[in-house]
Amino acid sequence: ITRIRLSSLQGCVLCSTEDDVLYSLEIADDGSAVFRSVRCVPGTERETHCLVRVGQFYEFDRFTRALARLGFSQLGGPYQSPSGIGVTHGQFVRTAAWWGDGCFKEVESYRREGPLALWLAQQLFLSLVGECYWDEEHFEPECDHSD
Repeated sequence: ITRIRLSSLQGCVLCSTEDDVLYSLEIADDGSAVFRSVRCVPGTERETHCLVRVGQFYEFDRFTRALARLGFSQLGGPYQSPSGIGVTHGQFVRTAAWWGDGCFKEVESYRREGPLALWLAQQLFLSLVGECYWDEEHFEPECDHSD
């Protein structure tokens, strides 16, 4: 794997001043990591800005091996049960990986739907936010969550 991306969105929540409710993390095989989180501007009702953290991740090979063991590249999706339709407070999680041979795999779920292997893979992706070493933190007017 040469690059990974995680996107997470809490349903029905615009922003928070302290918590990450709409965020993305991207890590490349050179160890570079960028985290972006939509945050409420303190003292405003609905104005947002983007918290950006730039840093490093040092366990990329181990993460790559774990995804391979889980069969991440064979997962389907998107996963959302019919019972989840109309539920407004679930979490969308989108995980993506790029391989050196040009292959790409993206899997999305809502409310933790899908097979156990997907849930485990997503937990690995989500844990990366806390595993990065952040060198820089700043705010920008808007978050760019494009691929």
